[in-house]
Amino acid sequence: MEKSSPEITELGLFIADFCQLGYPQAVSGPVQAPCIQKTSYNAIFNDHHHHHHHHLIFITIHQLLGNTMEWIERPLSWLLANRKGHDSGLIQNTPPFAEHPEPSVTVECPDFGPSGSQIPVKYSFFGENLFPTLKWSAPPAVAGDIQEWLLVVEDPDAPLAEPVVHGLYYGIPASKCSVSNEDFEPTAAGSQVLRGGFKYGANRRGTIYIPPRGMLGHGPHRYFFQVIGLLEPLVGSKLGAVATKAEIAGSIEGKVVAWGQWMGISATVPSNHLALALRPGADAGPEPGLQNGAVHKSVRA
Repeated sequence: MEKSSPEITELGLFIADFCQLGYPQAVSGPVQAPCIQKTSYNAIFNDHHHHHHHHLIFITIHQLLGNTMEWIERPLSWLLANRKGHDSGLIQNTPPFAEHPEPSVTVECPDFGPSGSQIPVKYSFFGENLFPTLKWSAPPAVAGDIQEWLLVVEDPDAPLAEPVVHGLYYGIPASKCSVSNEDFEPTAAGSQVLRGGFKYGANRRGTIYIPPRGMLGHGPHRYFFQVIGLLEPLVGSKLGAVATKAEIAGSIEGKVVAWGQWMGISATVPSNHLALALRPGADAGPEPGLQNGAVHKSVRA
């Protein structure tokens, strides 16, 4: 299960974290999608064992909470409007990539389109929280040198000091050149090994994956799905039980063969679209102003 909201002494960071990463777990029922381990609003709406008046009570509470959060989030988003573009903190810009400054691995997301495409609400915190299908291929000249893949998902537009790590996955076999939502299901309680045959590391919430969920009014955020080919496996290296981004970055020094990325754009749905977004399969559309050309992009996007 997902960890409760962290106790943070700095009020500003707490509020930013709270808004950026979602509402408290206590608001709704048990998790339904093991790949993301988070609050599932759809579970409440889909559970036919709940009586009608329970639905009404939940909706009323949700509306009150949603309105309160919007009053907090929108002014805070306005104050933090310029707190974006922490691209220098992406893993692709750490020292291990000095000899490979440009992407050479082709990464595709067949469900969404080319890099820079919009991520549907279905794949966000307010939808079904699915991990997108990714496919990649290395240049023939270096493909034979790759012994393992690393996948890091980051949001550099969160109003925090550094990019938010949404997912960190290592030990991906060299022969595996695609992932889908099913690959991110856990294999056993307490195990870091996922159904896809690789391990997951630490993200900001201590879960397998954090779906997109930016602050209301903060505008579009970019989500970088970075695929890195390594010369040597990381499984036997000196990593913690739950590897962190810093540990991974330190362990891949001199091991990067090639890398690539797919970048998707997402904005938190406005409150008037929230009920639609909560329905399974619904896509409420982007927050006003969400256009590919309206978002500043990484020079490597």
